[in-house]
Parts: sequence; C-alpha cells; structure tokens
Amino acid sequence: KVAREALLHEFGNGGTNAMDEFSSVIWPDEVARFERNTQGRFVGVGVQIELDPLQNIRVVTPLDGTPAQQAGIRSGDLIKKVNGVSTLGFSLDQAVDVITGRENTNVTLTIERDVRQAEGGTKREEIDFKLRRARIEVVTVKGWRKTGTREDDWDWFVDGQNKIGYVRLTQFADRTDKEFDRAIETMKKSGLNGLILDLR
Repeated sequence: KVAREALLHEFGNGGTNAMDEFSSVIWPDEVARFERNTQGRFVGVGVQIELDPLQNIRVVTPLDGTPAQQAGIRSGDLIKKVNGVSTLGFSLDQAVDVITGRENTNVTLTIERDVRQAEGGTKREEIDFKLRRARIEVVTVKGWRKTGTREDDWDWFVDGQNKIGYVRLTQFADRTDKEFDRAIETMKKSGLNGLILDLR
C-alpha cells in the first residue's frame, strides 16, 4: 500500500511538472497540513516546534492561552514521546501529525527538561503532560518587540522617535488581512510616518 501511494504521488507530481512552477497536487494525506498552513487555525495543544541539532523535537514556544501554556510546557522542552510512542527519528511533519487531532480529545506529551535540584545543579527529567486538544488560532502578524505575554502584545515601532513602524508577516492565512489592518490602525493612532514590512 505504501509503495502504491508513493507511486501515485510521483505520477501526480510528474503530471504537474508540465504546468507552471506554482502548481502542485495536494494529496488527501496532505490536506490537513495544507489547511493548517493556509487557514491560520488548527486543532492541537498550541506549541511551535523545531528540530534541534540532535534531531530532538524541541518546543520553540507555547502559544498564549493554549492547553500547552496553561499546563506549564516551556520553551526549550524536548518532546520525547507522544502517547507513549518515542519521537526519535520523527520529522516535524510527523510530530505535528501525532500531536494534533480531533478537538476535545486527549494527548499525552512526555517532556524532557532540566530540573533544578534542592542540593544545587540540575538533572534531566521526563514529565508527562496530559493535554486536551483545542482549536488554536495562529497570529500571523507580529511587531518589532514583545511587550507582554499575550500574542498581540507588541511594540510596533522599530524607531519610536521618528514613528517608523514594523510589521512581520509569518504566513498568509484567512485572518492575516484583519490582523494587519488592526496593527496599522494601532500605529496610526500613535503617529505612524513610515512602515517596514518584513515578508521573510
């Protein structure tokens, strides 16, 4: 079955090569990932993750107000298991696929972190976090510098004296235009004179 699906992917992708470079096939097993990337919302626990140099799944940050943040998951935590299954050798896509799921279902993340000892020093410990998946809204418009813990707590000015604003778009999603308009309106109220738009 796996070989057949791989062959179909290659056949379909080969069929689109004759089209322009911006065309591609979204296969059924890729639809959920595609929607996460384009809609700015998904069902999960609310962690941004990356692969560290040793290929561990590492938490970049828990998103504000999400199950992960509320449970106490921190930046730098390593996700070693999901529902008791080791994440060793997982790609980021594989990790996302097992962490996300249907709304109001449970998932257990086994986290490894440095824990401070009473006698001084630290040691690595594994901690289980049982989380309930929820609908997560991803903020795609960010400012120059964080001013608080909420996702929309931003200093929007790279140069406060000359009122030069700064906006970074992390991706294009359903609500990006509304978030962008809100940021611009906030800056205009403070006397916006110019804007740096970061699309990297």
